[in-house]
Amino acid sequence: MPLLSASLDTFLFSCLLIVLSYVFLVSRHKLPVENPLGNLRSFLTYVLIFHTFYVVYFATVRRPPNLFKALGISVGEPTENIRHLVTRLQMLSGDDPHSLPPTVDGLLKKLGSFEMRLLYVRFGHDVVTMCEYCRGADEFAFFAFPGLLLQYIREIALVGVLTIRGTNREWWRRIALWPVVIVGLVEVWYIATSAIWVPRPNSPNIEQRAEPYMIHDNGFLIRHVFFVIWPLVAPSPLSHPSIALAQMLPALGTTLDTLRHYGVVRAAAHRMPDTRPRTNAFWDSKREHGEWARNDEGVQTTAQGLGLGYLPGGELKETTKVVVGKIFDNLGTKWRERKS
Repeated sequence: MPLLSASLDTFLFSCLLIVLSYVFLVSRHKLPVENPLGNLRSFLTYVLIFHTFYVVYFATVRRPPNLFKALGISVGEPTENIRHLVTRLQMLSGDDPHSLPPTVDGLLKKLGSFEMRLLYVRFGHDVVTMCEYCRGADEFAFFAFPGLLLQYIREIALVGVLTIRGTNREWWRRIALWPVVIVGLVEVWYIATSAIWVPRPNSPNIEQRAEPYMIHDNGFLIRHVFFVIWPLVAPSPLSHPSIALAQMLPALGTTLDTLRHYGVVRAAAHRMPDTRPRTNAFWDSKREHGEWARNDEGVQTTAQGLGLGYLPGGELKETTKVVVGKIFDNLGTKWRERKS
């Protein structure tokens, strides 16, 4: 037996799991206080957690009802039987069974049409109940789709916020946006084109006796699960930069092999009069591009945040000085040994 209600218990349990997961991930990937990315990443993490709470709340507590599932009846149940069951539930709850709420009474009148029952399965309880002027499928679609598209626009905005400049995830933006757009278009297409039928209990055909697939209810659940999982998987601020660095190791290995052969190739190019000017022009352009990149403020801030600062006093610059000094000391020692 649930402590409060089934939906509220699910919401509270989900919030507990989210908080525990957040504490675990932050304890593993915590950035230093002096790191310029620390405050931004903390802010984006709070935004992501609030968004997750918001989506889980609407997926559990504020989930649209389904009259047929709540009463445990078929979509093809006669309207009189549905009205009788609703009146009986109202009587058991202590309300006047002879005066139904206007929204419920209006819904029961609409469900007297088989076409309206198909639209109920396609667009859900709230759309059929709230749209008073809607009569056909086109009018219900124009009423339902704007709210659906706004939810996907909200997710696109969230992905944009999680990949703003300074998060080191700007390159994720296009990759993370396309799945949101594709899922939204697929859901709109599926809702608009899926075949729905009213079951016939006395039909000899098994397929005609089967209950239709609740398109809106199942789509609602799948959509909110996607809204929770995708921001955590793709541009999440809780992911660690070491994942991206691990993906760069193969490229770094190839670059190292290229640098090993660079001296030999450049010396060979300078021996030939035809290739010498082109070689010099090529490396002059590369040197100019490198200066542009090193002088960019965004690159400098990102490098400093990753502990790879190359400006005076930066970690990478100081480490390079130490390494180069040791190399020259080693070369000097070997030169003195060979000379002696």
